[in-house]
Amino acid sequence: MIAGELLESPEDIYAIIEARGEGGFAALWVAERASDGQRVVVKELSLEKLKDWKALELFEREARALKALDHPNIPSYVEFFARTENGAVDPGELSENPGARLYLVQELVPGRDIAEMIQAGASVTTQEAHEILRQALTVLAYLHGLNPALIHRDIHPRNLIVSDDGTVHLIDFGAIQHRLNFADEFGSTSVGTFGYIPLEQSMGQAKPASDLYALGMTILTLLTGRNPSEMPIVEHTGVVNLGELEVPLSLRPVLLGMVQPIAGQRFQNAAEALGVLANPNQSMVRGQKSRLVTPKVPTPLWARGLFHTCFWLSLVAAVYIYVFSFDDFSETELVQVSGMWLLPMTFGLAGFFFSGSKNPVSKSVLFTFLAAALLVFFFAAIFPAL
Repeated sequence: MIAGELLESPEDIYAIIEARGEGGFAALWVAERASDGQRVVVKELSLEKLKDWKALELFEREARALKALDHPNIPSYVEFFARTENGAVDPGELSENPGARLYLVQELVPGRDIAEMIQAGASVTTQEAHEILRQALTVLAYLHGLNPALIHRDIHPRNLIVSDDGTVHLIDFGAIQHRLNFADEFGSTSVGTFGYIPLEQSMGQAKPASDLYALGMTILTLLTGRNPSEMPIVEHTGVVNLGELEVPLSLRPVLLGMVQPIAGQRFQNAAEALGVLANPNQSMVRGQKSRLVTPKVPTPLWARGLFHTCFWLSLVAAVYIYVFSFDDFSETELVQVSGMWLLPMTFGLAGFFFSGSKNPVSKSVLFTFLAAALLVFFFAAIFPAL
């Protein structure tokens, strides 16, 4: 097709405006719908360019999937039809006419895809990246919640479009090529894009967690401007080393749970990721034995100072009492002054133990009160004479 050409379908007429791009055997065009002037995207598949029938199967699968979807962050389906030399026909009646072509028409989403944003040198704030990730995860929660679950399999910077108002759209529900091969910087294949697909998907075993990996790598690419091949990894685990990247602290827990190279250690669904995104302090990464391990929470500097001060001062007091001044106290006095050093020491030790968890000071205070109650019981009940 060329700009200015009219494409007639069973339901409408589309005036071709410009080429949108090309992927595999399919060409994308921006067109204007005659019935209402609305701009749409027309995806064209020429049968005469096919090397095998897998491309046709994937194209039809995309049309069926898009027609069944209803989500504000997914472009709306308009129609799906075929044309031969004799005019428009139903795709189910398509013959082996060498000039036959398939057309999928869908809503045109205004905005820039993430790849365009990166290439333009655009920078995003933490809040903007958070919102892009949240909206994309919401789409995945919808797709994976269908029965059967729909796995996108090809999330990468070209397939996430961000509108001027911040709305995020997930596009391209059926890449054409079905074999993995290297493409351009942000090229796509029918089963994923290199760098954005996890191990299990490259082996033909895509699952909902596979989409989470791809989305996580896409957000890392957006935040850092680096391709996946340029990102540092931890050698003994293979996971991306977020500590060496300029990634906001508030996003690290959720991204770490999304880009784990082993599927069993990754978030298993978008709901898990959304929960951690909303509350990073309760982030969880799956352990080697599929158990959830709570990572350490940084303890404030003032709290660490308080724990150390209580512990070391109480230790000095205990040494002074029992080493240098032991003969100056009676047994009753030794019991009476024990609380002066024992409770602060208990607080300090509890602080060391609870460091790395939430609210370590509150937990240490509670533990010290319990220890004080036990101390009173011990001396009052066991040694009442003292």
